[in-house]
Amino acid sequence: ALNNYQIINAVSGAILNSRNINSLISIQSITGLTADTATFNVTGAAKESGTIILKNSSNQTKTISLKPSGYVKIE
Repeated sequence: ALNNYQIINAVSGAILNSRNINSLISIQSITGLTADTATFNVTGAAKESGTIILKNSSNQTKTISLKPSGYVKIE
């Protein structure tokens, strides 16, 4: 299971930050995002809509929904 994410400068390709996710949480699925990558413009809006589902060790899930309008919802 995937347990990390990176913040990468889209222009230079430089890794700005790399974070591990708590080992009790995993990325269950990523849909709608090209190459499983959430890309944001300079104003912070997502470049495309997508969904990331996280799952914890109790099989509970949280869904993060992203939209280009700047909308981010966690449920």
